[in-house]
Formats: sequence, structure tokens, C-alpha cells
Amino acid sequence: MSLPVWPVVLPVHNDASFRSWTQEGLIDIALMIDEETDRWLNERVYFQPLNAGHATDYQILAKRITALEQQHRLLGNRILYLALPPAIFPGATPPGAPAGLDS
Repeated sequence: MSLPVWPVVLPVHNDASFRSWTQEGLIDIALMIDEETDRWLNERVYFQPLNAGHATDYQILAKRITALEQQHRLLGNRILYLALPPAIFPGATPPGAPAGLDS
């Protein structure tokens, strides 16, 4: 799979620590980590904290995604996954709108 993965959560990790945590989780559920999977984790899995989730945090996220899309020669097709209860989802989406993450 060539698509990068950008989890967006409160700041606990950086790219390297998130990759390590992801690898540990895959091993914990008995998935083998071969060379190809390890390379994919190191080249395509990124971490971006949203801190308090203000508009500026989303602007930083948008800039980082754009830079990584250019680095990996991607077309800008994005899927953002917000792990939120359905009842609060509508209130969670507007901060990304000014950063262009909703289009």
C-alpha cells in the first residue's frame, strides 16, 4: 500500500515513537513484521498532534499533509479519520474548514 497514514491525536508521540508504538501493537496482535512492513511503517506512517484543536493546529496539519503529498508524489486525495462519537462529529469538523481540510 502506498498511501501514507496520518493519525491525528493529542500530543503523546512524534513520528518515530508513533511508528514504534504501531509496530508493537501489530506484534501484540500476532502479526509478523517483515522487512516490507517495517519499511512501510518507516516511510509512510506519520504522526501529527492537534494540541487543543484550534484553527492554527489544523493549518499546521494541512501544511504538513501538503508537504508529505509532494514528497511522496501523491495527488492530494485524502481521507481523514476522526475517532469521535457520532453525536459530537458535526461540532468537530469546522476547525478544519479554514485550513482546507474539508474539501
